[in-house]
Amino acid sequence: MLPSTFKCHLAGVAAWPDVIKQDPENNIYNNLHYVNERKNDIPRKCDNFGASGWTSDHNILTAIVNRTRDIVSTDPRRPVPRSVHDEALRFLVHFLGDLHQPFHLAGLYLGGNNVKVLWNGRSTNLHAAWDESLVNHMIIHTTSHISPLPTTSSTPALERERNIRIEEALRGSIYDAYTRSILVEGIYGRWAGEVKEWISCPQASGMSLQDAQIRMAQGEIMLDDPTDVPVCPHYWTIKTHDMLCTFIWPFGLTDKTPPRELNTADYAGRIRSGLIVEKQLAMGGMRLAAVLNNVLGQEDEKARRGVVPLYG
Repeated sequence: MLPSTFKCHLAGVAAWPDVIKQDPENNIYNNLHYVNERKNDIPRKCDNFGASGWTSDHNILTAIVNRTRDIVSTDPRRPVPRSVHDEALRFLVHFLGDLHQPFHLAGLYLGGNNVKVLWNGRSTNLHAAWDESLVNHMIIHTTSHISPLPTTSSTPALERERNIRIEEALRGSIYDAYTRSILVEGIYGRWAGEVKEWISCPQASGMSLQDAQIRMAQGEIMLDDPTDVPVCPHYWTIKTHDMLCTFIWPFGLTDKTPPRELNTADYAGRIRSGLIVEKQLAMGGMRLAAVLNNVLGQEDEKARRGVVPLYG
């Protein structure tokens, strides 16, 4: 589904939905990058996310479900063009990343875009600090895992196989060391016992594709996650949305307050020491990989390796 020049790397299309937003003809996609509640009281209250409904059903939650359905669709009576599959994959990769950036779940002050802050004395906004500044800082300052992971014959077999697969996926980029640290120290370290829970979808509502399409056609807000595709974006957002009622939304900070410096021990330092951004990146990556393995993997591959990446 991707051009041969991408050599099986999804990174080449991950930013595409942001790129096309610059074209006025693509304004119809702009609302798909986030979701806003009809009523919210963040950062004071974050429980029951979505209970009041969404301001629009044209949002990131329904977009993830719909793009996954576009990829899965194999109905010979209504064949989906290859171009639709390709576009759906590009959107899904991007939206599952956006889903784990907490300020994409906050309508207040345009998701923090209108809240002016400082990063190392330079003007930015609260949303951009989470999109770029926090991650870029770690990419530049990661000093561990600079060298490739060991893959020699003296390396234990399971670890060697894991390391080979990791190194084959890296691209010789500035963020390789940061990626290795998230995988080795996080996914295979402190969060190893959480990974399978991350990708779980406890949908109990039993909504079928037909039911979902009827509700969408009637203009109803779809809060429930579907059961016909292996994604549950609403469930996956709950803990990320809860973060908005912690210190990550600095107390009293609004679109009217003077800009505050965020690269401080009390703010960015706490985020770094808690590996908060790294865990969000890890969850987003593992969920994306599991979804793609599930919907695109061959049955024999899934039986042999499972759908949880690197945990077969």
